[in-house]
Amino acid sequence: MMIGMLALMGTSHAADVDTTFQAQVRPRVEPHSNRDLVDSGSTVLLSSRARVGVDVGVGAFNTLIQVQDVRVWGTETNTLTDFSADGFDVHQAYVGWTSENAMMRLGRQEIIMHEHRLIGSVDWTQQGRSFDGAHARARVGPVEVDAAGVLLESQILEDRNENKGMVAVWGGYRPNKATTVDLVYIGMVDGQDDSVMSTTGAYAKTGKGIVSGRVEGYAQTGTGTTHWLVGARGTVAPKVKGKPAVTLWYDALSGSEGGGGFDTMFATNHKFYGLADIVWFRTGAHQDGRGLQDVALKLSASPAEDLKVGVHGHLFMGTTPIAGLDPVIGQELDVVSSYKLADKIGLAAGAAIFGAPGAEALEGWGFAQVDARF
Repeated sequence: MMIGMLALMGTSHAADVDTTFQAQVRPRVEPHSNRDLVDSGSTVLLSSRARVGVDVGVGAFNTLIQVQDVRVWGTETNTLTDFSADGFDVHQAYVGWTSENAMMRLGRQEIIMHEHRLIGSVDWTQQGRSFDGAHARARVGPVEVDAAGVLLESQILEDRNENKGMVAVWGGYRPNKATTVDLVYIGMVDGQDDSVMSTTGAYAKTGKGIVSGRVEGYAQTGTGTTHWLVGARGTVAPKVKGKPAVTLWYDALSGSEGGGGFDTMFATNHKFYGLADIVWFRTGAHQDGRGLQDVALKLSASPAEDLKVGVHGHLFMGTTPIAGLDPVIGQELDVVSSYKLADKIGLAAGAAIFGAPGAEALEGWGFAQVDARF
């Protein structure tokens, strides 16, 4: 009798535990021309991500542990004796609590604000981005607010006052998934020099019928001068066969004659300033102080079931005149496609061509990948 009761109690307790397993493998090939604005040949990068995770929930509480191995193929010194897995890491490990109108996570986690403009997971990279800290969300009627605090760089125990961290608060009117009107504050604190870089602004998006759009603007202080970013996007997507869509896009980021400019902090820059990643990481923007204007036309369609294609054209210009530098940074054409091969398995490929004023040759980049998620 006692044994039967204990067995029944154990079964009841086990039924309260919800366990979900996760797995992802994403190999990728990237041929490119070094994207250095120098006629220096080309290269091919082969890389992969492998992630495994488990999410265990009990009532309103859950914990997620997610580990990953990220590697560039062929970098091990020996196929037999080198098995140290240099790119192995805990990507996420947090405890969370969720109710109907609130959420909190504590630990290592991805944090995403809006469309990844200033805080994002950078999922395009094989390693992705995660933070050590806390993220909370609360909702009262149509008003919803997010708040996050993370530790960016920790000093030795004796010098904890010299840590680096970030505090971010964003929220406002969010009546549904299509509409958001938020105010934003992000404070970057550096205890080593007691400096604070503050970014404040607003973000708004909405959509109705076949039309949708987004506007945003931010001011950044504490960098010696005030920098700014403004952006706007408008999309028309008729509800017809093939799902065509046309997007007009404009971004502007301030520069500085002495170098530097608006700091996008923890953004997923790859999705905003051209897929070749040249104008943000190689020239223009904060690289040479010219800042950046991006005027873009983006076309997309789904010509067949499970197939999506897109063509993006960019004209990049500076915002701050710099002696000896052309106000036009370059032009870029991107082509991307994705295909759902099977349930939870997708193929994706794309290419970009970038041309800069006075350059002897075009810069090229491409990729192809398989993404299996379970």
